[in-house]
Amino acid sequence: MERLGLLKSSDYEWAVNYLLSRVDDQEIAKELRSSNRDYSSIRNAINLLERTDDGNFLIVQMQTALRQRRNRELRKRNKSLIFTLPQETANQIRKIAKRENITEIDAITISITELNEITEFHSQQIKKIRAKKEQRNIQLREDIRSYEKRLETALEILEKNIRQLLNTEMITSKPLSSSEEIEKLEEEVNKELDKRMRAARKYIEASGVIYGRYGETERY
Repeated sequence: MERLGLLKSSDYEWAVNYLLSRVDDQEIAKELRSSNRDYSSIRNAINLLERTDDGNFLIVQMQTALRQRRNRELRKRNKSLIFTLPQETANQIRKIAKRENITEIDAITISITELNEITEFHSQQIKKIRAKKEQRNIQLREDIRSYEKRLETALEILEKNIRQLLNTEMITSKPLSSSEEIEKLEEEVNKELDKRMRAARKYIEASGVIYGRYGETERY
């Protein structure tokens, strides 16, 4: 009789542990402990057990235990799920089954499958939306840093222009003979300052920043 006919790969670990917990022969136990716990290991152990006085009895016990293990697994897989549905839901399931010419169980199974598919679809959509939102946030932060750098550069140029204006030859230490000359010099300074400010403002606007405030940095 084939001793290992019921064994599957998922049973190897169980079979080795079963034999180790019951075998009296120390040599066989030592072989099992040092084995790879695979089919060959169990086959060798059974060959050794067949040569002992009570080995065949232990093998029969293991076969019986294996059948019981297999029956428990089968009952577990085939265990029915019993639940109560509201009458309205039950009526809807009957209508679907009748319309599609299928059983009520098939109608429930199809509905559950479709629900899982819809749920998975929306779950993936949510992940995509979140990923896009995060990407936009990253881009927005990069844009803000870029505009801040441009603004800083523009303000540095503006400051430089003003300093140059203040150091221009129009600002002179030469004594002014009259108030008219002072007013004339102030008018020239103001004109030049206004000219330089307009130039700086154009640079800022050309750099993508609205003078005096940030422009919108996010584009869709």
